[in-house]
Amino acid sequence: PLVLSLQEKFEPYLASVGPLVTSGITNADQASVCRVSVRLVGEISRALGAKMSAHCHALLESMYTKLNDRGVDRTIKPAIVECIGDIAFAIGGQFHVFLKLVVETLQAAASTTIAAGNPQDDEWVDYLNCLRESVLSTYTSIIWGLKTDG
Repeated sequence: PLVLSLQEKFEPYLASVGPLVTSGITNADQASVCRVSVRLVGEISRALGAKMSAHCHALLESMYTKLNDRGVDRTIKPAIVECIGDIAFAIGGQFHVFLKLVVETLQAAASTTIAAGNPQDDEWVDYLNCLRESVLSTYTSIIWGLKTDG
């Protein structure tokens, strides 16, 4: 992808691309657009590294909104959780500003039980497993991001 090829040189383009990505994340009607937008945020985070901290407030707000939406497509929430981990790893110690809200969000996601859906539904069980895996991966990314900054 172009973002990863340009690395930190992509930052000047973020002013133009950021609102489009945020719009894609908040697009309730198109789950595939939302997933692609979330993945793009992860790639941008990896490319910009610590420079991402200046741009992540609006993106994280749109992701929190999606995570709290009970009607959102199941495939989106694990992707958002992983993306938050990408951001945390990229911005390192600067992530402390978001830490309290993110940990609360991760705890809520991890506490979703099988009984909250249909225990006989294999898709529901797969979704929960994917969500929990994403939560663990994000906690790992947060820890590594904070650790790299001392």
